[in-house]
Amino acid sequence: MATTPAIPNKNVQLRKYPLKSAQTTVLGDIVYLDTNGDVLICGADPATALGFQMHDYNGNLDVDIYDDEVIVACAYPGSTFWLEGTSDPVQAYEGISYGVVVTSGAVQVDITDTSNLVFVVERVDTTRNLYEVSVLAAVAQLQGG
Repeated sequence: MATTPAIPNKNVQLRKYPLKSAQTTVLGDIVYLDTNGDVLICGADPATALGFQMHDYNGNLDVDIYDDEVIVACAYPGSTFWLEGTSDPVQAYEGISYGVVVTSGAVQVDITDTSNLVFVVERVDTTRNLYEVSVLAAVAQLQGG
């Protein structure tokens, strides 16, 4: 199970969006916007992704500094994030597209999934065992910065 949440890297913008009611999000959740502009957590094999949640939010904070809104590191063309994977990275994975495994905010590059594509591996860090990924244009919800 992944222990490192998504780490924003290149060309990432942080934006604040309203959270869909009854959603409980955690740092690192991969999220999307619904048709009302509210943030929801992506399910398995997301067809659309806005980016990654940048903090926990359970909706029951004593002092709600975000006013029922959440901060998202948005994926744009050229944006990259560091993620763990389902196996240790090797250079041969660079340039290949893979799916995602999502478990309670623990998002991983799924090296075994080559049909439900979400990420392209830009490069790997074999020292920290992380993948630098971008969200595929067909999946990225935002297309301009």
